[in-house]
Amino acid sequence: MRTLRWNDFALSGDFWHFARVKCRPRTTISPHTHDFCEVFWIEDGNGVHELNGRIESVPRGSMVFLRAADRHGFRCNPGGEPFVIANFALPAKTAAAFQQRWASYGLQKTPWSPGSHPARFSLSTDQLSTLGVIARELAGSPIAPLAGDRFLSALVHEIHRQATPIQVGAGGPEWLVRAITGMRTNDRVVGLETFFRLAGRSREHVARACRQHTGLTPTELVTRIRIEHSRRLLERTDLSVLDVALESGFANMSLFHRRFRAATNMTPLSYRQKCQRSLPVGKSED
Repeated sequence: MRTLRWNDFALSGDFWHFARVKCRPRTTISPHTHDFCEVFWIEDGNGVHELNGRIESVPRGSMVFLRAADRHGFRCNPGGEPFVIANFALPAKTAAAFQQRWASYGLQKTPWSPGSHPARFSLSTDQLSTLGVIARELAGSPIAPLAGDRFLSALVHEIHRQATPIQVGAGGPEWLVRAITGMRTNDRVVGLETFFRLAGRSREHVARACRQHTGLTPTELVTRIRIEHSRRLLERTDLSVLDVALESGFANMSLFHRRFRAATNMTPLSYRQKCQRSLPVGKSED
């Protein structure tokens, strides 16, 4: 098996490397290891990822942090749909320094943590859009330490900023990751029946897998996705609280308030007001 080495493609003194690849039906990226670390995410389409001997689906929004010793490769689905991979690589010792910094911030699970499987995340539509903006800025930046630092800091902040992140544990089935991703990439949050349909398994099977790999029941998982969506709307839009509730899948305002308070210890209005305190608005002048 081939081992990719940092010095094979990075110039002397480079602190990071960024690339995009469009995988087509006749394109394969053969399994390999590295002497560096990387993070990749799927910008568009759905692909197949071979990782440490396992085959998994990687739909749009999938993000995986690879350690140096991880063995992986890519190919298209049998249907031949192309997909786009974005990849950020950096020397292993640089990644270790970032690990120490993030641990000092209190992150319980840092991206390149040791373990049998790499850290994997399912990005929402908003997160994928945000990442696309900072990745485009990175692509046009000189290969300097601060540019890489800024990118990784923004990336790690984005995937950890949720009050109630949903992560599928090591060994979780790809259909569960795909179903969660599908729920989170809808512009308007849908309900429990849609989650079961996206999972493509019996209700009993889905319920067992959810509890085993996320620690949540299907109902709790869907509620968290709804609350996650409502928080973003309260932070970033001027929609009324009623419209936020409806856009987040809550037809009952009383239930929305109870669920939101249980997740954040705040009412939706108080949460919005707290977020807006970072924008000091003075009195208008006549």
